[in-house]
Amino acid sequence: MNALDWIDRIGEKKCAVLGIGISNLAVIDFLLSRGAQICARDKNDRNALGEIAEQLEERGVTLVLGEHYLDTLDEDIIFRSPGMRPDLPALQEAVQRGAILTSEQELFFELTPATVLGITGSDGKTT
Repeated sequence: MNALDWIDRIGEKKCAVLGIGISNLAVIDFLLSRGAQICARDKNDRNALGEIAEQLEERGVTLVLGEHYLDTLDEDIIFRSPGMRPDLPALQEAVQRGAILTSEQELFFELTPATVLGITGSDGKTT
């Protein structure tokens, strides 16, 4: 199932956002604007996250923090952070149970009407 198949029904879905960093804050905003139930999960504790933890909870986001943040992964759609390997056992188990595993970048690629080009190699992309 691609993003376009479920995006109109996102308000009916439970979503996990794995990693509470700059990139995933935008996907949290997007999901909240469409009425999704969100559980933001991060290996850092509340102190490390600072004010962002309180701000997310004030907006209705459930937080699961700390070392065991993937232990109870049971959401319908899981957005992993860019640095998180998709073959982690907890993610693979969730997919086997029927969860959709995606990312902020994949969602963008599905929803953008523009042509997307990829640039490979190790030199020059940051300039």
